[in-house]
Amino acid sequence: MIESGKTLEVWTPYMSREDTLGYLYNATGSLNLQKDPAVALKDFIKAAQFNGKISKLPATYATIAQSYEAGAYAKLASDYEANYKGKDETPESKLAVENINQIVDRMIDAYARAVALAGNEPAEQANKKLWMEQLTSWYKYRNKSDAGLNELIAGILSKPLPNEPTPLTALPVSASTPGTPSDTASASGVPAAGAAKPATTTPANGAAKPASTTTPAASTSTTTTTKPAAPKPTPAAKPKPKRNHGRRG
Repeated sequence: MIESGKTLEVWTPYMSREDTLGYLYNATGSLNLQKDPAVALKDFIKAAQFNGKISKLPATYATIAQSYEAGAYAKLASDYEANYKGKDETPESKLAVENINQIVDRMIDAYARAVALAGNEPAEQANKKLWMEQLTSWYKYRNKSDAGLNELIAGILSKPLPNEPTPLTALPVSASTPGTPSDTASASGVPAAGAAKPATTTPANGAAKPASTTTPAASTSTTTTTKPAAPKPTPAAKPKPKRNHGRRG
C-alpha cells in the first residue's frame, strides 16, 4: 500500500516513508530467512536500498553477505562439486566458477559496507573484526592477495548497492577489474562454504544486533589449482533468524 502511494501524516515509530519501507522489507526478509535465504536476500537488498535507518546499519550488509553465502553460494558450489569436481576443466566448468565468482563479488561488496559503517562501540568493533576476517578471506580468494582491499573499503559507500547478479550463460570475453569475475580468480579453488548463520538487522534501541559468522574454510589460503573443489553445504548450519517486530527501544 505504501509503495502504491499511500501516505501518512505521521510515520511513528519510524522517521519517514523510506524508513518505514526499509524496516518492513527487513521484517519480511526475517520471516523467510530460515526456510529460504535466497528469497530473504531479495527483501534484505530492498530494505538497504531505501534511505532509512536500516540502510545505515552495518549489520544490514553483513546479513546480505551471509544470506548470499547460505543461499546462492552454497547451491552453486554444491552443484559444482556434483558436476565438475575431479574432472578435467571444460568451458562448462569455467562458466560454473564464473557464476560462483559473481556471488562472491556481491559478498565482498556487502562485507566491505559492513566494515566501512561499523562504529567505535566495543560490541560493534567485535563484529567489525569478524566481518573484516570474512571480507579478507573472500577478497584474497578472488584477487590472490589483499592488495587494494583498504581502498575498496574506503570507497565502497560512494557506490550503489548492487542487485543480485544475472546468471551468466557464456564466459566473459575478457578479464575484468577486481571485484568482478576475472580470469585469474576463475583459476583459483572454490573455498568451502562457512557455516554462516545470517541474522536480520533487528533494531533494538536504535542499534542492530548482528550475529557473528565463521570464516569460510580454505578461503584464507591461496591456491593455484584449476579444478575448484566446491563444498557440500552443512545441513546443520541453517540460518536462525531474529524476529523484527518493527519497533525501536
